[in-house]
Amino acid sequence: MKLDEDTIEDLANQIAFSAVDTKSWILNAGTINYRRKDNSLIVLNDDISESLFEASCIAFKNSKQFKTISLLIGNLGSSDLINPKKNQEDYLPEGYQEIILKYNLVSELELYFENTFRNRGSRSLKKFYSNNKIVKMGDTYFIHPIKFNTCLSELSNISKKGIVPICRTIMAEFLKEQEKRGYQSAFNVIYDKDFYCSGIFSSIYKKLYEGKMDIINFNFSSGTQTGQINVIK
Repeated sequence: MKLDEDTIEDLANQIAFSAVDTKSWILNAGTINYRRKDNSLIVLNDDISESLFEASCIAFKNSKQFKTISLLIGNLGSSDLINPKKNQEDYLPEGYQEIILKYNLVSELELYFENTFRNRGSRSLKKFYSNNKIVKMGDTYFIHPIKFNTCLSELSNISKKGIVPICRTIMAEFLKEQEKRGYQSAFNVIYDKDFYCSGIFSSIYKKLYEGKMDIINFNFSSGTQTGQINVIK
């Protein structure tokens, strides 16, 4: 069930008023998650995901601080069906397309693709391990707890393809790519049903990847249907 218009407007104001400094922000407005079924794709997002995307679009239009708005396409396991070189509307559910047209954001939207960052994450984990920045226990990589003064956070798991990065590592790579593109600040809209790693990926980006961007996370709870702002140091 979608959020009502007043709630969407309130969320948009929360997002817009949280990025108040003079830097230009990229607004990461969520993830569209897909599951493969034979040779077709099934969208896993619910109506609240779409409502949060609309709130993000309103915030983007209402705030001069946001330079770009983005979506992450969750195409793990379906990358052969999703070609980043095609038109963006090929990967956006109809409701998302309508919102983009409604707020005239066709030229403002950047799309990123999750499998790209999983592949980069695999290479980064090997590099971090060789540089003694992470530790390995069995078939799993962990952030070095003593070196970074943090808890023993997993960075990978084991699959049929070997050791693969998990969500928090993939998302840290996602932020690192935006830093490479010249962004100085990232505002992440996080819906707990779409993200399996909550906001911990931001800390991984800051500590392990030595990230330079300012980070604000807007965490939306499906249980309370409220958002909470977290500034990542």
